[in-house]
Amino acid sequence: SPFQNEPDTLLTVDEAAAFLKVSPQTIYKNTCAGLLPSSKAGRRIWFSTKDLTEYIKAGRRKTTAELDKEAVALAFSASKPRKRGGHGL
Repeated sequence: SPFQNEPDTLLTVDEAAAFLKVSPQTIYKNTCAGLLPSSKAGRRIWFSTKDLTEYIKAGRRKTTAELDKEAVALAFSASKPRKRGGHGL
């Protein structure tokens, strides 16, 4: 992507569509639905490459291996005996 090396760039609707590899109509639809982070200045809508990248990462699905690792860790932590506070009776 031509925007990768820039720390943060403001994009137009068409540039955001190219960045996300979707149509401008999808950008408008997702912006109106409140799904895409954007800023409005006058009649123009702007999108931050940083915000769009975070949006993409937030939608990332975990791999089966990642899910398995989390399940094992959760099961292991649930099977540990818990210390009970007592009065030493």
